[in-house]
Amino acid sequence: MKHIIDYSSGQKPFLRYRQNNDVFSLDLKGKLALIFSDQQICIGYKDEKEQYHRCPYGQVGINQCSFCNKRDVLNVYTDGDFTFYPELKEILSKETYVLYLAQFGESITKVGISRKSRYTERWIEQGADFATIVAEFQGPDEIYKAEKYISNNYNIKDRVRADQKLKVLEYDPKKAIENLNSKLQIILEDKLLKDFIVNPNIHDLRTYYPKIEKYKLAQSIEGEVLGLKGQWLFFKNFEQEIFALNLSKKIGTVIFED
Repeated sequence: MKHIIDYSSGQKPFLRYRQNNDVFSLDLKGKLALIFSDQQICIGYKDEKEQYHRCPYGQVGINQCSFCNKRDVLNVYTDGDFTFYPELKEILSKETYVLYLAQFGESITKVGISRKSRYTERWIEQGADFATIVAEFQGPDEIYKAEKYISNNYNIKDRVRADQKLKVLEYDPKKAIENLNSKLQIILEDKLLKDFIVNPNIHDLRTYYPKIEKYKLAQSIEGEVLGLKGQWLFFKNFEQEIFALNLSKKIGTVIFED
């Protein structure tokens, strides 16, 4: 049984799965034929050493149970929650964090956080079309408050759903940049952030993604992978039809290779 426990939509995308007691990676490129189970099984959790742990309860019907979710080290990096990994707080206090704005199509702007060492990879993982660093902070203590402040005060999303990203695949790049820049200029004038502001440049990320116009939704992969954009994997079947599959919905399922 190949149980999917993780995936990456970065520059080198992959699925990670557990088989028996070992963890393997499957590169998401070339020709693939994968069928996914309907049922999900809890994936367990990942610790501070990037080690994967099985769910002690083997819960079925959910991709991650509450027990495992609380213990996943991802909470440290997405929410600044060090409850189960207090030792990481001192380590990460020495790292530089960046507050950024990411643009999806013309209409969606998102505020987010990343360690400075991997902000470009983070943008690609999310499928942003354009992005810019707004401010830098030392350690994680203040930046999560700043993210919440910007989201609440400027009505900028801090989460973008996969279905929303799919709806803005076609857009006018000029308008997208204009909309991102207009929000950026307003934030740059905020007096509460002035001590953390950096000289922002808008990054064009379009070359990292396949150019997709028409597509159909899929629940399995059978064909040649064209690339990923955020959670969405695009592939072309043998009849040259293009399909989109939401990888995030496949976490916890079992894969069968056709």
